[in-house]
Amino acid sequence: MTSSLTRSRRIEIGLGGPFRWEQVALASGILFVAAQIATLVFNVAFFLTTHPPMDASPAEAARGFARAETMVEIGTYLYVLHLPFLLLFLGGLFGVLRRAEGGSGALSISALGAGIAMVVIASMGALISALTPTIGQLDGDGAAVKAIDAITPLALALSAFPRAVLLGATSVVLLGGHSHHRAAPESPNSGPGGATCRRCQQGAW
Repeated sequence: MTSSLTRSRRIEIGLGGPFRWEQVALASGILFVAAQIATLVFNVAFFLTTHPPMDASPAEAARGFARAETMVEIGTYLYVLHLPFLLLFLGGLFGVLRRAEGGSGALSISALGAGIAMVVIASMGALISALTPTIGQLDGDGAAVKAIDAITPLALALSAFPRAVLLGATSVVLLGGHSHHRAAPESPNSGPGGATCRRCQQGAW
């Protein structure tokens, strides 16, 4: 038993301990937010300068996206750039929530699955919308170009559902754990009376 605990302790020290990896996950979460902000800023600039007008005809939209190939590629890259950071953050969040949950894992697994679903839905929308310049350059149907371009905002809207599950599950676990610790009764052996009780027990022995 002792040797097993010693091996576990050595492994934990060798890996840097769990808190080290939670710090890595926290840093990944910060980088994820930074990548999201960069994507938002780029999208605003793209819509203001290069994106075809929303009321453009299908043919005009197809020609506009054919000319904006580079901008669309950069935007798509930014949409998926945050993926590694988010996955590392979700792994750390899962560990923290599972520990706060007491090992049952019901809500922590829900949060992890919701985070993965959120990023998959949003990223797939961006990847599909990246086809618009190619279709425009091949003289494809302009109506198809406009329809595909609308997939990105639709995917972002749909990803709000798993995002709500992620935030809700995280809030329930963390707030519930905090309330449990605040409401936890004091040990019978704590406080002045507890100290007297412990002395009585030691005297009895």
